[in-house]
Amino acid sequence: MPRIFIALPVDAAVRRTIAGAIPKEDGAVRWVKEHQYHITLKFLGEISEHELQQTCAAVEQVGRAWTEPLHLAVRGVGAFPNTARARVVWVGITGDVGPLLRLQRSVEQALAGAGFPAERRPFTPHVTVGRLRDPGPLPEAVLAYENFNFGTWTVPAVQVVESTLRPAGPVYTVRHEVALPVSAAT
Repeated sequence: MPRIFIALPVDAAVRRTIAGAIPKEDGAVRWVKEHQYHITLKFLGEISEHELQQTCAAVEQVGRAWTEPLHLAVRGVGAFPNTARARVVWVGITGDVGPLLRLQRSVEQALAGAGFPAERRPFTPHVTVGRLRDPGPLPEAVLAYENFNFGTWTVPAVQVVESTLRPAGPVYTVRHEVALPVSAAT
């Protein structure tokens, strides 16, 4: 069964800026590969092929109904659950956060209509860039980027992504993609 999540892709230039700016010398952090940076809207886990078809149809419905461009920016570095006991290193999302939250809720509602349970935790838009092997303080060299502007982009699509776990790290395959408007309708 495929392991699936719904995501927004991050622009290649923004990904390069993130990957090039954050120092990666600290061996305590397993860094995410640049080409894997994304914003997760919903993680489904392992689902059947039938459920995957339902997922694609639900995301298609949301994407077709979406009428406004989504302009996002990446700013700052932080950690979950916090910088003193970090497990996940992230870069934050700014820009059209209100519309992003509406888009995420639309995806959540469409998938609930297809039978997937709603996420109980609040949605916190971010891009995961690393994971610590053991919880600990976020390295000072990384904390130095807590207010850094990594770039802006217009989100081109919502993606249904399959994650295949491998010893060298996950391999992501886009199973379905729905284009979003990249300019205002005239």
